[in-house]
Amino acid sequence: MGLSNALQQLREERKQMQSNVEKLDRAISVIESLNGSAATRNANRPTRIISAASRSKMARAQRVTEVHAAGDFSFRNKRFTGDRWVLAGDAAGFIDPVWSSGVFIAVLSGEKAADMLDRTLRQPQRRAAEFARYERHVGRVMDLYLKFVNAWYTQEFAEVFFNPKQFFQIVPAVNSVLAGTEERLPEVRLRLWIFDFLVFLQKRFAMIAPRMTFQPK
Repeated sequence: MGLSNALQQLREERKQMQSNVEKLDRAISVIESLNGSAATRNANRPTRIISAASRSKMARAQRVTEVHAAGDFSFRNKRFTGDRWVLAGDAAGFIDPVWSSGVFIAVLSGEKAADMLDRTLRQPQRRAAEFARYERHVGRVMDLYLKFVNAWYTQEFAEVFFNPKQFFQIVPAVNSVLAGTEERLPEVRLRLWIFDFLVFLQKRFAMIAPRMTFQPK
C-alpha cells in the first residue's frame, strides 16, 4: 500500500508539473509575440499573440481567401407591429453593445409590449392606436441609442466624451441616458442637445477638447 500511495503521489506531481510547464510555455509564447524575437522582429508588422500549441497546429496552414473584417451589427426594423404580430427585444432591433443598452431595451420593449397587448385585448377597437403608440415609443428609444452608437465611432465624439465639461449638468444628463432612460424630461433633452452642439463645434473648430491622435508616439 505504501508503494502504491507513493506512486500515485508521484503521478499527481508529474501531472501538476506538466500543467505548469504548459502554462510557462504559453506565457513565454505570449511574451515572445509581444516582444518579437531577434529573427522575426519587424516594426512594420502587426503583433500576433499565438500560443505554442496553436503555432504547431497551424504550421502548415495556408490562407485560401482574402482577409475580411465585419463590424457594426446594429439594426432596427422599420416596423415593430403588424397584423397579429409584435416585435420586442432583439427581434425589434439590435444595438451595438458598446453602451450595454441591450438588456435595457429588451426589458423596456417587453414591458411596453405586454402593457400594449393587455390594453388591446381589453379594448380591441383601440388596437391600431395602441400598436402605433408602441412603435413610436420603442422606435424613439432605439433611435436614441443608435445615435450614440454611431457617434461613438467618430473622432469628435470621443474627444468631447473623454474630456467632459462640468457645467450645466451635461455629464449627468449623458450618463442618465447611457444608464437607461427614455429621455422624457425636457431638461435631459436640452442638455443632450447642448452635448450634440459641443460635438459639432469640436468637429468644425476643435475648440472644446484637445485633438486626439490614434498614432503611437
